[in-house]
Amino acid sequence: LFPLKDVQAAAVLMKCTPLVLATLAAGQDIFLGKSPNLFSDSCSSRDTPSQDPFEQLCYLLKKNRDTYDISWAPPYVPPATFQDHIPYDLVAIYLQGATADQLNATYAFHEKDEGLVPAIPATGAITEDNFAEHIGENAVNPSILYSDYVDVYRSELERMTAEETMLKYLPHLVDGVFGKLFHGMQTLGWGYGMTGDKDMVAQGLAWMSTAFSPLAPLAAEPSKMNLTQVFQDMHEDNRLPTFTGDPTLFYDKYLGQLIANHTAVLAEYDLAVDDNVELDAAQAIAEHMSDAVMLQFAAYNFSHFTN
Repeated sequence: LFPLKDVQAAAVLMKCTPLVLATLAAGQDIFLGKSPNLFSDSCSSRDTPSQDPFEQLCYLLKKNRDTYDISWAPPYVPPATFQDHIPYDLVAIYLQGATADQLNATYAFHEKDEGLVPAIPATGAITEDNFAEHIGENAVNPSILYSDYVDVYRSELERMTAEETMLKYLPHLVDGVFGKLFHGMQTLGWGYGMTGDKDMVAQGLAWMSTAFSPLAPLAAEPSKMNLTQVFQDMHEDNRLPTFTGDPTLFYDKYLGQLIANHTAVLAEYDLAVDDNVELDAAQAIAEHMSDAVMLQFAAYNFSHFTN
């Protein structure tokens, strides 16, 4: 989206960021409006290949879940180091108008390019009655109980709507949404929210249940309103450490240090959001946060993964 070649180009773009963000939002609406592949709210079959793009998307998303583990690791690296990114790529190219054959090609590319490993079979260890007791039990390696949680949520979706299922289970899961860098929220929001394939509700909730990992308590009385200003103030706060190594390579190490030693300082920067916020206000806050994060991303020429 941003073929910028140098820092100078990024600096110019930064000066007109408000306009750029508004243009991006409008452009996305226009783009999706022209896409031949739009949101649908049902799949006729998830177990049979199809030449219809949406039906094939549903088929491949379920096939990926049933075939491969959600995590994989190179040799000699602890388990659950990298996550299976097939769902995100499939949804992205589907929304760009991919054909069934193009979806298949993308799936095959990931099978070759990622170090995927077989899915761990479910054992029946998780049930509707005990699901809450095991949330986050193996947060470092969520693969262990993932298939079991998927089975529970799939069963729930057979007797409830997607919305009813989310309303029932999300209150148990939101505190730990950060686990494994928000992959559960991505699977749920991107997978289901952008397609309507309700199996992605089961997959997303299962991710959130197994990778559940609360960071630190929030401020009792948060006061900050402007996230861009918050970032600037944090940058100038000499009580916080300056990490000099590779933030992608040492991400877990740096995050651990922040949690262990600086949660009180960081809590001073929590945004004030009403617990009973209405939907329209929540969307406005989300847009504000998205704009602030886009500025952070732009600061590194739209090219720094961790940033």
